[in-house]
Amino acid sequence: MSGRAASALCLLLAVASGAGAAEAMDAQPYVHRGSRIVVAKVFPRDGLVIQEKYFRMMADAGFDVVIPVKGRDDVPTLTKSLEHCRKYGLKHMLVRRGTEPAGDSDEQFVWQNGVVQKMARPFSDRLWRETIAPRVLAHTRRSLDHPAVGVWFDFELYEANDQQNVQWETYDDKTIGEYVAHTGRTVPDLPNEKRYPWFLENGLVEEYHAYQADRYREQVRWLRRQVDAINPKFQFGVYPGPVQPFPVIACEELATEAAPTVLTPADTYGRVIETLPDSICLDASAAWCRRAMKRSRTYDYPHLTFGGVMPGYVGTDPVWTAKNVYTVASGVDGYWLYFQQVHEGTSIEDYMTFLASAHFALDHGDARWMDRIAPLIPDDPPMDPAEADRTYDIGIAGSFTSPFLDEQYDTHVIRNFTPASLARYRVIILQNFNISADESSPLYKVLRDYVAHGGGLMMTHDTPFFFGSPFPKIVKEYLLQPPLWHHVDNAEMKLVADTSHPILKGLTGDAPFQSRFTDYLPFAPGPEGTVLVENDEAQPIYVAGRHGKGRVVYAGCYFWYRFAEKPYDRLEDRLLRRCVKWLGGGGGGGGGGGG
Repeated sequence: MSGRAASALCLLLAVASGAGAAEAMDAQPYVHRGSRIVVAKVFPRDGLVIQEKYFRMMADAGFDVVIPVKGRDDVPTLTKSLEHCRKYGLKHMLVRRGTEPAGDSDEQFVWQNGVVQKMARPFSDRLWRETIAPRVLAHTRRSLDHPAVGVWFDFELYEANDQQNVQWETYDDKTIGEYVAHTGRTVPDLPNEKRYPWFLENGLVEEYHAYQADRYREQVRWLRRQVDAINPKFQFGVYPGPVQPFPVIACEELATEAAPTVLTPADTYGRVIETLPDSICLDASAAWCRRAMKRSRTYDYPHLTFGGVMPGYVGTDPVWTAKNVYTVASGVDGYWLYFQQVHEGTSIEDYMTFLASAHFALDHGDARWMDRIAPLIPDDPPMDPAEADRTYDIGIAGSFTSPFLDEQYDTHVIRNFTPASLARYRVIILQNFNISADESSPLYKVLRDYVAHGGGLMMTHDTPFFFGSPFPKIVKEYLLQPPLWHHVDNAEMKLVADTSHPILKGLTGDAPFQSRFTDYLPFAPGPEGTVLVENDEAQPIYVAGRHGKGRVVYAGCYFWYRFAEKPYDRLEDRLLRRCVKWLGGGGGGGGGGGG
């Protein structure tokens, strides 16, 4: 082959290769694996428009999608933002609320407990056809000529009287009337607070909720059809992701193969517990990513899982935020940055500098990038010499307040989890220690060793939901798993019939009681777990067991006594004291007011 022919062939192959690459780029979703999203809230603006230099700064730092928060309904602002995005190669998503205040309409939302909220019903025409659809479809039409690639739905409730993070089913007059017309059933006219109990007592809760879910699904499906008629690649993001009934439906029905739903939960925003070392908190982000990706494989609709990171989060700075970004982006499909604040004494420019460094390390596979950066809080921070040899009755991590334990025992906040540090405590209480962990997490080994050598460990309320169970032979898991809501409203509990366990000895076995807090969490016990307390559905709430020389108690209740005047004479209080005494090596009963 002549040199000229070879050159021509090379040129032809290059053109074909380029065409193939272009087709591949065109085929992938606008927001795809590896995308980096900025929800831009605090950026300086000219009027409502983010200043142009910050669009350039975001692009230079390695972001490809921007979601401006201000001016979302102002057409000149949107037009100018889209011009900036085009100039700097960014894609634009419009932020939209997935809920709306009821305004002057007769709409209202009634929670299961009877609380009334002036909020549009989740499946109403007013919400979907009159409020959401016009704005979404207008942005879809912009996508034909501008880098407008989708809408990011925010389902968090910001109105007064919110009872949960996002909407559940409503028990208002209008919806009940429509349900009666649809089913032909008879529902009595009851005060708001008696409606849910009536549906529950008559076995109609599931049917009534399914009726609302079907109506919600119809509205979301209708919107997706309208969008597809304009631009089938137009994408939706959902915050806080597939949690609670209605956002789960939104995630499902907004997704197509051409436009997978972008799930944007907030579980990795920042340092989960301000006082813990960097390594534990970053490992928690990594563990959450592993669990999220495992869970995402069970979803039967096209989706991408993005982890959320928040600059300015308590206990962080620009460097730590960049390290968290590296951790999260390495573990899931992509990440989103909720830029609503900056750490005191820092600037947006500071964050962008370190984020650009993290992105460069990610793009070039630099696995040792984080190792070269000093931690904010090291694994074993220097200790006050006066504290070095001191021991305590109880070490506490998370959120736990109990004046009677403080009066009775020497308590102390745990600041690191090295074996030497934990050895200073006879008993450790982890309450709402909301750190994601799994079998790969170093904390599992540290806590198992601590208990095996004679320590006592109590894990309460949300701790095992996030942390998992380091002792699966005692408790396998929580009974209620995500994406379902994992708390049980405060129904009555009772001691098990067999009160021979040292913690229960001498207590009344058939006396029902309620937790001081508003909800609790049930467990699935393992083969070596002894159930101490259960609810009226026989779901275990307290489970105890042994590991090596030590002892473990899982308690689904939330012990929060800060505002209690006399927290000494309830059965729940006596149980807590019994648990602590047993964990510390005592028999549980007697002494210390143990009942």
